Amino acid sequence: MLKLRWGEAESESVAAQFDKGNDKKTLLVLGTRTELEQTTTMSSAGAILIPDLLNQVKTRYEEDYNLFYKGHPGTPTDGTKLASLSAVGFTDLLTTIPAETMMSFYDNVYVGGYPGSTFVSATTGQTVFSFGPKSVLEAVAGIEMENFAETEYIYYTDSWHIGTE
Repeated sequence: MLKLRWGEAESESVAAQFDKGNDKKTLLVLGTRTELEQTTTMSSAGAILIPDLLNQVKTRYEEDYNLFYKGHPGTPTDGTKLASLSAVGFTDLLTTIPAETMMSFYDNVYVGGYPGSTFVSATTGQTVFSFGPKSVLEAVAGIEMENFAETEYIYYTDSWHIGTE
């Protein structure tokens, strides 16, 4: 019913994907539609491609989190994108499984990524970072900004910026 399994094998479930055999928390990096990930301009410096953003996330968070990528349901991960995710050390999750379900049913699941309606479902402290400056996240309708006081914002101007402002 909740679509947390996609086959009969033990490994064909969200729980199996999340079980990495360590004590790290789970970080879901939320993507957007593939065509937007390839062309999104976050500053006048030009387009920032998803592998560049994921490298920044990996550098900052891999010590404390197992890293997963959850793409937009409208654009399932293709072979090219899967290869780029694997190259930077991310496990791709099926796009058909709602991130909100994973955020609600599993312990120690945190999120970050492109701002969108999924962040409305995050509990206080569950959002670790957002791609883009704080003003981008603030523009998403329904988000309670007090839930994101410690949220980091990752974006590029003339150089990478990672911080809480």
